[in-house]
Amino acid sequence: MLNELQKLSKGMIIYSALMSRYEKLDFKNDALAGVRANFFNSNRNPQTDKTEFYTDNHSFCLSYSMKEGEPLLWKVTSNKSQYQKVKRVSDDVYCVLFYGENGVVNKRLYFDNFHNWLAAEYYDNERENTLLASVKPVTVDGIVCIKFDKVDDNGEKTTEYLYPSLSSQSKKCACLLYTNSGMIWYDSTFRPAEFSGISIKTSEDNGFKFTVEDFTKPAVKPLDLFNADYLSEDDYEQIEEETVAVPEAETGEYSAYDKIENILFEAHKTNKNIFGEVVSQSQEKQSGEAIAVDGVAEEAPDKAVEEVVEEPVEEIVNEADQETPEEIKVSEKAEEKPELEVKPCIEPDSVIESKNGKYSYFGSLDDAGQRTGNGRTVSPEGITVYEGSYEEDKREGFGVSYYKDGKPNYIGTWTDGNRNGCGVGYRHSDGTMHVGSWNDNTPDGVGARFMSDGMFLDVCSYSMGTREGKSVSFDENGNVVITVYISGEKVAEKIITDEDIFPIKNNE
Repeated sequence: MLNELQKLSKGMIIYSALMSRYEKLDFKNDALAGVRANFFNSNRNPQTDKTEFYTDNHSFCLSYSMKEGEPLLWKVTSNKSQYQKVKRVSDDVYCVLFYGENGVVNKRLYFDNFHNWLAAEYYDNERENTLLASVKPVTVDGIVCIKFDKVDDNGEKTTEYLYPSLSSQSKKCACLLYTNSGMIWYDSTFRPAEFSGISIKTSEDNGFKFTVEDFTKPAVKPLDLFNADYLSEDDYEQIEEETVAVPEAETGEYSAYDKIENILFEAHKTNKNIFGEVVSQSQEKQSGEAIAVDGVAEEAPDKAVEEVVEEPVEEIVNEADQETPEEIKVSEKAEEKPELEVKPCIEPDSVIESKNGKYSYFGSLDDAGQRTGNGRTVSPEGITVYEGSYEEDKREGFGVSYYKDGKPNYIGTWTDGNRNGCGVGYRHSDGTMHVGSWNDNTPDGVGARFMSDGMFLDVCSYSMGTREGKSVSFDENGNVVITVYISGEKVAEKIITDEDIFPIKNNE
């Protein structure tokens, strides 16, 4: 039996997979499975069409283009509402999203650019982005099995492996695959007796699993950290020259974001030359880490923008978990810390101490020695933390804050040390921008999002960082997509096509 299953698995192409726990085991209405089957059965010839079909008392509009080596272009709408669409996950992986009647994604299928099926995820129909299970093909002992991960209400994951059957099953099975070898039933009870591979059922632990060998085996090329040299001044100049290269020379385009970024970087270079250089960087922290000064955690705008990004690929930082800086006080005699010592070319007007080190301030002070008026606060590494208007030692009015690596953090108005009013927040990880109204360091009111190259993402209304109301964006075909959110959850969506705006009249 094992040999027969190995023959069945050899060269297997999976067109589609269905799980009985979440959907009907019937491919007759699976348009994607049919197009995929045609593609592979035609020796991977391109498949392109725009058509309408009727099933389950619903009329659907389908348009697609499937070519080898390129991501699938796929869109299915019903009554002008989104039903299925494609989203790029990475350069070589794309995902087909399946929407329920309420506009919530309940299934995602993952493929590579050669259209090999990689995995499927199932989500709660009512609670957006609540994962219920995931499945993916795994090959063990030459047999294509299905790894079935179920997630309970507490977020605990249990893994079960499903095995193929050589016969057509009459009983209910866990999974049905549509392949180039026909329909194949899968279930945990089909595990061959002589199978020496994975066990029937396991419970996967979260976290890392280490053994003694992981810490005792010698490195292939041990690093000689003791004799490592610091970067020289020439090294730093070379890094800066590469960083500020004008994109116009490469692409012929020069976006507003590029201009702002280069202007701000040039300001930092000027700031370094005027206010000093780092003598030792032995305690330098990772680039992009939040700078805590003026009573504000500098990573806050990044976190606020990430909260409103639809389907984020990276973990969202909870602002409550961020470390709150101690109250900053102006010190007449600051304790010396040679490893963070800055040798200024000119004396600062004030020295500010915090748990992150000593900061220098250059600007106006009131009679009490507090920062009031225009000024600039500089980190121990010589990087500008904030430049703008102060009032009684707090950011007030217009100002610009920066991340520790010098990238812009927030440009706009401040009130009592917080981001309030109109401003632009920059997400540190990818440079995306949130432009709009802010309240207490959080997007509040109408705001628009853009990619780092200036490409428009969407415009939406927010209530303290949460989507609330209508959002307007465009799909891959240039159609207008209007989405309605309540407390951050998508409740409705409508697509407006060119035909809706300019209806085509038949000639009489």
